[in-house]
Amino acid sequence: MAVTTLRRIATILGPHGITWPGFIVSFRQYDEGTDREGDAITPQDERRSSVVTEVAKWPIEGREGRILVVEYPPGVHTPPHRHPGWQFIHVLEGTVVHQMEGEEAREYEPGEAWYETRDHLHLDIGNDSPDTWAKIVVFYLTEPGQPVLVPEETDGST
Repeated sequence: MAVTTLRRIATILGPHGITWPGFIVSFRQYDEGTDREGDAITPQDERRSSVVTEVAKWPIEGREGRILVVEYPPGVHTPPHRHPGWQFIHVLEGTVVHQMEGEEAREYEPGEAWYETRDHLHLDIGNDSPDTWAKIVVFYLTEPGQPVLVPEETDGST
């Protein structure tokens, strides 16, 4: 099975048409795969990026809380990045591969959860399965107006 690493700019839409331009999604594409309905997806298909849905957003005593659902198609990974807020993550479906700076990569199964401190380098998160989707729910707490994700420069440029 051939694997290709790609990088693209995506616009993340919330339930009310809220956008966060510049959210970077990088993913490994497998030669074969299927979408949620079981239709075949080719390696260059646009459906190969992660799907992020903002479920809720609240002001919380000078901070902002959000609930996000992130769905990873087979073979999809997000590139190195940081989150300017704190995150609590729970796996709903599939297996999620996760690695923070200074830690070993770990797989999380449905029902498992973890916590991420703010601004810690997130080296990898995604779905290694060639044929099964993964889904997580994220509670995100930050200062108002902060982005969900800040891409990490990995090529040495500023």
